[in-house]
Amino acid sequence: MSTAETRCLRFCAACGGNLEVRQVDERERPVCVRCARVHYGQLIVGAGCLIEDGQRLLLIRRLHEPFLGAWCLPAGHVEDNEPPAAAAQRETLEETGLQVEVGSLVDAYFSGDHPAGCGVFLVYRGTVRGGTLQETAEGSTPTFFGRDELPSELSGGGHRAAIEAWRNRVSNPEPQPVNLQAQLSIVWTARYQQDQVLWRVFGVFWPTNAILLAALFRSSGQSLPPKIGAITALCGAFVATVWFLIQRRALGHVKRIESIAEGIEKALLAPTQCAYALSPRLSNTARDKIGGVTARTLMPICTAVVFLLWLLGLIHFIRHLYPILGF
Repeated sequence: MSTAETRCLRFCAACGGNLEVRQVDERERPVCVRCARVHYGQLIVGAGCLIEDGQRLLLIRRLHEPFLGAWCLPAGHVEDNEPPAAAAQRETLEETGLQVEVGSLVDAYFSGDHPAGCGVFLVYRGTVRGGTLQETAEGSTPTFFGRDELPSELSGGGHRAAIEAWRNRVSNPEPQPVNLQAQLSIVWTARYQQDQVLWRVFGVFWPTNAILLAALFRSSGQSLPPKIGAITALCGAFVATVWFLIQRRALGHVKRIESIAEGIEKALLAPTQCAYALSPRLSNTARDKIGGVTARTLMPICTAVVFLLWLLGLIHFIRHLYPILGF
């Protein structure tokens, strides 16, 4: 009951005694002079369903006062012995002919414009499970509206606030929560794939390098003519340079992926659980168990050494070319 209604009460609902207005909790309230029961005013409780069809919302037109002719959600008053979700389900069936499954509570809206007094309007998400959409004795013209098609005449009692909140949500959808465990799996898969790229290129480079080295020497053990040797050494230096550039780019991707994985694992794991992390910088246990020189350290060193050897070979053959070139 509303505050105005409690002030109009004359007799106590518990013992039938007379009521008089007294100052209780810094407000004037009806109090029974016989049993001293304080009659507190109560908010009117309404419940309704938010039923969507894609990006459209189901509304009906009110056939009764208050707010006659205005558009509203399928909803109604909650009985004193009824859960609000059950009331939303019942009212939706009565007003639209649809059988709905009531889901989570979307929000609660305070209303102060209802003639019967202030109230709270509980809105639940509804999923249609059966029935036929139709006009009923309690609601007419059931229609799905898009966000830009909503009628201007919206009902009070919390409906207008609920409908406008829906429009805002559709216009500015909230970002979906990220499944960090799934993202972590994707990141480590990408890390594995990038590793495979490194090793495949590595597998192509060294046979090519070995073939070029073998070509520098004849079967008799004598070196190639200076001109052919210089060309071979130049090709070897070029291959080493290409391998170095590819390797540097691939290792950069690996470091970036590992940095992403480290950030996800920090969000997933508590500080005491970091031993379970795959990121080496987070897991001291992993770093201690996996010792030795890492492949990513050896690869650049090997590439640099091979490039220098090819460069020395190129210089050697060019020196033998000086008499031919007239130097």
